[in-house]
Amino acid sequence: MKDYSCIVLDDDSISLTIVSKLLSEYGSFNLLETIQNPEVAFAYLLQNKVDLLIIDVDLNGVNGIELLGQLPNKISAIVISSYDEYAIQAFNASVLDYVLKPLQKIRFFKALSKAVDDLNRGKTSSNTNTTNENAIFVRKNDSYVKVTISDIQYLHSDGDYIEIFTQDTKYLIISTMDTLLGKINSSDFLRVHRSYAVPISKVQSFQDHDLYIGKHVIPVSKSYVKVVKEQLNII
Repeated sequence: MKDYSCIVLDDDSISLTIVSKLLSEYGSFNLLETIQNPEVAFAYLLQNKVDLLIIDVDLNGVNGIELLGQLPNKISAIVISSYDEYAIQAFNASVLDYVLKPLQKIRFFKALSKAVDDLNRGKTSSNTNTTNENAIFVRKNDSYVKVTISDIQYLHSDGDYIEIFTQDTKYLIISTMDTLLGKINSSDFLRVHRSYAVPISKVQSFQDHDLYIGKHVIPVSKSYVKVVKEQLNII
């Protein structure tokens, strides 16, 4: 039985065939879909749980790394590309690995092994540490204080810093949004803007391009409006 699910997004049909063959040889991954259209892939990832995404950078004018950043929930990803100039952008987006085409079997298998190790760590953490699922500890002055996940009103990214807003307090930490959402590990949190993420269960109303949570007004960028409406079950 395969341990983890996977989809491949690449607009090159030959590349899809090569990646599919290598995945079959490697084992460990159940290949759910090979997709050439980034919009189809984005919709698929919103509807289905996928452990690993293998994605090309240049998708008929769509930047695959930027598409990763638009996903509401963080996903483990390996970027494949014919160009090396996107590597820094990819690693800044916290991808697991960046593999150049034409794919070499040993190099690609190394990336897949890295993905398995990362996913195994996540599985072990979720099975053995229930405390971290419900709370995080953040630095305040000279100590670390517990912040219960259910108390968070929203998150705001400002450069290299994240502001964590609860009903009564604001905490400032050094982190990226992707890293923090990964630590929070809650399906309730949704990215609604490049700089904002919210717990959907706390949204009280939605008007134009704004979400309302208590006294807070959270902007929703155009690229996230459709996702937000779907998550809020707007009819």
